[in-house]
Amino acid sequence: MEAFLSHPTSHCRAPQLDSVPAIQLKNEIKARAARTDESTSTTIHSTLRTYPLSDAGQLSKIEPLILMIQRQRTTETVEILWNIHDRVVATVPRPNNSVEGWHNAFADRVEISHPTIVKLGEKIRREQSKCQVDMTKILQSHDIKTKKACYRKLDEHITRLANSFDPTQLDQFLKNMAANITLW
Repeated sequence: MEAFLSHPTSHCRAPQLDSVPAIQLKNEIKARAARTDESTSTTIHSTLRTYPLSDAGQLSKIEPLILMIQRQRTTETVEILWNIHDRVVATVPRPNNSVEGWHNAFADRVEISHPTIVKLGEKIRREQSKCQVDMTKILQSHDIKTKKACYRKLDEHITRLANSFDPTQLDQFLKNMAANITLW
């Protein structure tokens, strides 16, 4: 019966009334960070000015709060970096496709899931040799086979569609693009 009547331990999750001002301060900082464009340090500093010094001992470290505010804010450049249409029109490879292609090809050349260090080192040396041969061919104006035929055709289809894009026929463009993507 004493177990039910004992005092709370340090592991108790009951609200502690003396930490309420600290929780309110954190919530105020989060709310202010969400509605203003101020820097993180300015937001925290201006909110802390209203906090009583007698309650300062209840505050935890500020670093987790700073990280949370920085993660909460979005960057403005995301749309610019990932504009696939502009990359296709400029004949620049679409993001990750060339990297994923190389990674898959290298994984096929390695042939096993968990190679030993010696085998992996040998495969990396062979890959380096292949890259040097390809670079020499490019410098000598030879055409090298960079992609499988099906992916070259897909890129041609997508490039043709992107070059003939008409904003007034957006629904037709999206249907055609979706058909090309699902066919392959």
